[in-house]
Amino acid sequence: MPAMSVDRVAYHLHGDSMYDGGYIVQTEKSVDSCFMLPVQHDRLGSLKNFWDDLNEKYSADIDGHLKLAGVQKAQVFLQTMPDDRDYMVFYMQSRNSLDRTLKDIFSSDLDCSKSLTDRFAEFTGLDLSKEENMPKPELLMDWEERREFLEERQMLLMPWCVAAPVRQGKTDDLRKLIDDIGKSRMGDVEQLLRDHDVLRAIRCLQHTPQGDFVVGYLLSSTRFEDLASSIASCTGEMCNLAKNAAKEYFGIDLSDPKTLPDLKLLFKWDDTVGFQTAEQSIAYTE
Repeated sequence: MPAMSVDRVAYHLHGDSMYDGGYIVQTEKSVDSCFMLPVQHDRLGSLKNFWDDLNEKYSADIDGHLKLAGVQKAQVFLQTMPDDRDYMVFYMQSRNSLDRTLKDIFSSDLDCSKSLTDRFAEFTGLDLSKEENMPKPELLMDWEERREFLEERQMLLMPWCVAAPVRQGKTDDLRKLIDDIGKSRMGDVEQLLRDHDVLRAIRCLQHTPQGDFVVGYLLSSTRFEDLASSIASCTGEMCNLAKNAAKEYFGIDLSDPKTLPDLKLLFKWDDTVGFQTAEQSIAYTE
């Protein structure tokens, strides 16, 4: 599929929808966004403790604030890149565009909003109440399993947010590859994802001062490293294509754990359960 803004195309609804001129048009919408923010290295320790402190101090206020901003789900992982830079990697589902949602979260007069804005500025060096500092991801791919029989499999669902730096000079080639595959081989991609128990896969491109990154969200039945290992040991044509692309565009060898992303869950939130930190999410700590 052609590369488009995530806020214009990644709309999903459990109900009626139609396809119109490259856009999914629906009576209700949720906007799915993947993006990343840098973490200043000397703030890493306080960042890890921040979510527990926030949950304890502003739990009820934060729940209400995120709901008013239209947020339905959010997951945030801490990822250390091969160059030892640290990032927060986000997946967010909201009723509004990413720009609008972030503006509503970080520009409110509420104490919890001001606290979020101040602490995020401390952690990232960015004032997210200013539009010029907001991430602007570009959607590359979005796929969701719709087959009803999956509901009967009682799969353990584990969401993962992950980013990969695109090798210098490879961004346009990568965009073209994904576009070509989306047009001619999407059925094969779907089968690959189903074979490895992936229920949702989103890929976005984000430009940063440190370079271009592909930022993704995966909903799978297993740990990220086990999923990578499963694809690495697969000998099918699409598995080989995925492995070769990982090496060519990101310098990642799926069979070598040392080159895989180092991911740590910071928190999950949704509008029914509220906050869950890594310690509260047993699947990520077992």
